[in-house]
Amino acid sequence: MKFLLLGLLLIPLSVLCLRRRYLVVTVRGRSMAPGLADGDRLLVRRGAVPRIGQVVVASTSRKEFPRTGFDGLDESTGDGNPDFLIKRVAPPGSWNGETATHIRGEVRSGEYYLLGDNLPVSLDSRQLGTFSADEVVGVVRRRLNSRTPATAE
Repeated sequence: MKFLLLGLLLIPLSVLCLRRRYLVVTVRGRSMAPGLADGDRLLVRRGAVPRIGQVVVASTSRKEFPRTGFDGLDESTGDGNPDFLIKRVAPPGSWNGETATHIRGEVRSGEYYLLGDNLPVSLDSRQLGTFSADEVVGVVRRRLNSRTPATAE
C-alpha cells in the first residue's frame, strides 16, 4: 500500500519536473526551411547552453521589430510579432549555407547571433541584433512529428 501511494505521488511530481525542463513548440513560417517545415513540432530543453550550429528557441519580448513583414515569424501573439523565434546559433563571420553571414559589430560573451536557415525570408539577428543568454529559452533536442509523405498526383 505504501508503494502504491508513493507511486501516485511520484507520477505528478515527475510530470511537473518534465514540464519545467522541456517545452514543445510548433514551427510557423519558412525561416528554417528546408530542415524544419511549417507545422513541425519540436522538443526543446529549457536552460540548456547552446553551441554554435544548434537550433534554439529565443524569446523576443525585449526586441523591437522592423516595420516590414517577414515570413520567418515562428510564434505569433496576434499583433504580428512573434513571442519566440526558432533559429540556429551562428558563429561570427561564418558561412550559413551558400550565403555569407555578415555580422556587424561584436558578439560579446553571453550573447548569441541567431540566423534562420532560409535567409531570404528569415527575421533574425540581422534585423534584431544579438540575443542575450537569458533570451534563449532552450535548445531544440528533436523533431516530434515525422514529415507528412508527399501524395501521388
